Amino acid sequence: MIFLTILGCQERDVDINLPYDGDKLVVTSHLQAGSPIEVYLEHTFKPLGQFPEELTVSNATVFIIKDGRDTTALTSAGNGSYVSDMMIEAGSSYVIRATAPGYEAAQSRPVEVPISRVEFEYKIKKDVSGVYYPIKNYALVSLYFKDIRPEKEYYVIGLVSVYKDKNISNMLFVNDNIAATEENCLASYAERRQDKGFQPGVNLVRGECMPAQGNPLSISIKTLTSYFSRTNPDSSYVVREKASKLILRVGKATQNWFDWSQIENNQPTDVDFLFLTPQKTFTNIENGYGLVFASNETLIEIDL
Repeated sequence: MIFLTILGCQERDVDINLPYDGDKLVVTSHLQAGSPIEVYLEHTFKPLGQFPEELTVSNATVFIIKDGRDTTALTSAGNGSYVSDMMIEAGSSYVIRATAPGYEAAQSRPVEVPISRVEFEYKIKKDVSGVYYPIKNYALVSLYFKDIRPEKEYYVIGLVSVYKDKNISNMLFVNDNIAATEENCLASYAERRQDKGFQPGVNLVRGECMPAQGNPLSISIKTLTSYFSRTNPDSSYVVREKASKLILRVGKATQNWFDWSQIENNQPTDVDFLFLTPQKTFTNIENGYGLVFASNETLIEIDL
């Protein structure tokens, strides 16, 4: 015997009163030693209702204050970006202040740029098997660090394969590295650049998770990409392209970059999570949101 149960569905309006203290500026900037300043401005919006068509704020006045005394005005470059030719100096402290009509003035807490770079050497093995794949279209880059201070420092490590029309980062720390196996050691971050959108991501590593001096931190990265030909009408025609070089980024980073990235990496993003308890966040912007962080990096190009 089969029993069928029919459940009726009934619609009704529900009043949801979520706390909201008004639109705030969202300030984001990566202060990279030896590079010009660039700041992105967006704004928050009510958690209910339509998603705004535009989040960027392009009518703001933005200043950067160096070491509490030298103030430089930034120029709008469109799309919420504000720039200056002023170069960020290692060891200096910076504050970013932004004002815009309809918003409270937002200001970052002071951020000090790491005074020194990382001392390291690297070795590369080309055309090796991947961590999970036996095909020999990977490179293995081993980093040997000097003078690691695990109790105080955080590190940024990025490795990108360069192709004709794009850069791809699918770097993977190999399994015998501490950074690849311990919890709370790694965080990833995708950077945004003016007119280039989001760039291949980097990894932030806690100092205490770095290998001891003399032991390598090894990274596997794919050096061959495949894609369908855009000029061939037959969509089954696959083009294989080998990377021309790798770009290696290694440097010291501020702790707030690691902390923010780790929290964001753990945010639920799946559509199954439509109703959530309040999620943890991180900001160093007063009267606003966002993150101003810093690094002092070395950039190396490795021919393949």
